[in-house]
Amino acid sequence: MACLARWGLRRRLDVVGVELLISEIVTSTLEHPRGEMVTLTLTYAESDRELLIEVGDRTPGQARARGVFTMAAVARAWGTSHGGVRTWSTVPVVRDSYDWAHIERALRTYDRDRILEAIAYAESAEGAEGAEVDPRTWRSVLRVLRGSTRTLLSYGEAYYTGLAPGDPGRETLRLFLDRVRSLRDAPEADWRECLAVLPTLLRYADCVCVKVGW
Repeated sequence: MACLARWGLRRRLDVVGVELLISEIVTSTLEHPRGEMVTLTLTYAESDRELLIEVGDRTPGQARARGVFTMAAVARAWGTSHGGVRTWSTVPVVRDSYDWAHIERALRTYDRDRILEAIAYAESAEGAEGAEVDPRTWRSVLRVLRGSTRTLLSYGEAYYTGLAPGDPGRETLRLFLDRVRSLRDAPEADWRECLAVLPTLLRYADCVCVKVGW
């Protein structure tokens, strides 16, 4: 929905859940036509940290059972107002504490193919201990592994920021990001450690890019 993008909310709430919620409420209203115009209103205030969804048709009615189930599953709160002629629900919005402009800048330096090539080279070198490697190539591979670990950390942090507070994966991701930060802060990070975390960081980078439409 265009307004969610305009308000900067697409990465801060469950967009699929919002669309499903609106669909269910509107469908519930249209299944019992009364000859009145159906209205949909979305209201957002940063101070409230929630999106208010209101659907009305000027005539009292009740949400159908599936609509009630959807509202209970997705919405923070829901009910009716104005004597039952409007059905409302609220959806929580995650605080946007991360610098998304920094993510966009990082995207310009994010060369996925180069990172994958460096990972493949390092894995082959690790699997053939004692084999000779070209020193110049190896230095380049190490720079990519260590530099990409620092760059892609931004994507992991952005993905974490977008998770709902109650998401069961938050704690596991927090511990993983702490591990990556220790590599970022090390004077010379162990390349094997970088090799171990990069595939996961790449997955988070892919998810973030898809989520924000880059």
